[in-house]
Amino acid sequence: MPRKNKSGNGKDQKGVDYTISYQPDWLRALKSSRKDKKGKKGTATIFQNPEAHRKEDPGKTVQTKVTSVEGVDFTVTVDDPNRAIKRIRVEYRVRKPAAGGSGTAKTMAVKTSNEVVVYTLDDDQPPPPPPPPPTDPDDG
Repeated sequence: MPRKNKSGNGKDQKGVDYTISYQPDWLRALKSSRKDKKGKKGTATIFQNPEAHRKEDPGKTVQTKVTSVEGVDFTVTVDDPNRAIKRIRVEYRVRKPAAGGSGTAKTMAVKTSNEVVVYTLDDDQPPPPPPPPPTDPDDG
């Protein structure tokens, strides 16, 4: 049985804070790509799974939720019974609070900006390493 989702935090290339709810045996990393004011694309790793490898096989359905103080809020649910999906790209049009608003991003009036951020969810958490060979008490 797959383990429950965990929560993690991170920052993108603009210093925006994110919260990620992720399946620890599926998600390896969350990255964002944005264009700066000069049109140059920059990519940042927002979150990297702190576990070095899977502890169990991920379930056939995994869910990842991404939120930020900038107003980003989406959930990706993947039904992958063959466990074949390795990467998911989400293009997200950033919604920004209207000028002069107060309160949280969810309660303020928002306007859609022209900025599209590409989020990449990478799988490929490696399996656990093999157990060490048994030691022979006569060796040594």
